[in-house]
Amino acid sequence: MGACFNEQIYDGKLTKQEVQKAFNDLQDEERSYYGSDPYNGSFSNCDCRVRFIDKIFNSVNEAYDYLEDSLDKRDVAVVKAKEGDKEVWVLGSWCPE
Repeated sequence: MGACFNEQIYDGKLTKQEVQKAFNDLQDEERSYYGSDPYNGSFSNCDCRVRFIDKIFNSVNEAYDYLEDSLDKRDVAVVKAKEGDKEVWVLGSWCPE
């Protein structure tokens, strides 16, 4: 079984608690869409707890590269990245498929 890397971007003004809640809502939505298939390639089968990594990247692509290289299957982590003149939360996970 393999894995695909999924990512999600959230407004950088959200608190850590708000990012966690937004991710939980996304997981619930994907569970209702994909059902209980444990290898559907979505966030629905990843860890529920988001790990916040204290790094800020100069671009969203740098953040994606870092997360892709740093995470194990089903781990979920988020970092901040600059996007133009604002900051965003960049969340990523290797999702089983």
